[in-house]
Amino acid sequence: VIRTRLTPLPHVMFIFRCAAVALGLLFTWSFRYAMTSDGICYLDLADAFLRGHWKSAISTAWSPLYPWLLSVGFALFKPSPAWEFQAAHLVNFAVYLGALLSFEYLLAALRERRLQQAQALAQSGSTVLPEPAWAALSYMAFLYGILSVITLAMITPDLCVAGVVFLAAGLLVRIQNGDIRMRTFVLLGGVLGLGYFAKTFMLILGFVFLGVAAAVARPRKQALP
Repeated sequence: VIRTRLTPLPHVMFIFRCAAVALGLLFTWSFRYAMTSDGICYLDLADAFLRGHWKSAISTAWSPLYPWLLSVGFALFKPSPAWEFQAAHLVNFAVYLGALLSFEYLLAALRERRLQQAQALAQSGSTVLPEPAWAALSYMAFLYGILSVITLAMITPDLCVAGVVFLAAGLLVRIQNGDIRMRTFVLLGGVLGLGYFAKTFMLILGFVFLGVAAAVARPRKQALP
């Protein structure tokens, strides 16, 4: 019974995913003309990447990952100056889709954790939240955080950071679930390094993630190296 209640309905998950994509596209279209002073700086850095002006593109004040992604989008779409804002928001939408995939990776890891704990919960008499309800609450939290708190109106690397945090959190849950293979830890380090190139504060947060990974990994002697 517990296993049945924790088995997700594929069409329900598909509906949640489609709703998240549709809402992201709607918000992107609504804010296609929105721009801030920081966004203009990132557009300038993207132009510097395209032209090979490395002294201007590599800055101590601005992290390089997001303007590099914008430059890739500009290289693909080749927008005129009149369409640069819209092209930037289209790149932002692509980053949003990447953050959604990272979030679903985290959900998959959390679901494995739920399945591991289902039997113990059943024996203790605890009620297990049905999978569709759990998935719905999870996607609602994602949409609120991305569309309301971060928002798609801003041309900033915050969406990149969100995707990195979701992916790193998913790796932490997998480590807690018993996945202590070397490639899992290498991937975690690579993701945290990518986060540093998105925003510098991820350097400090990266040590927090590494500390948590060391704390939850079992057996610790095998995982610590």
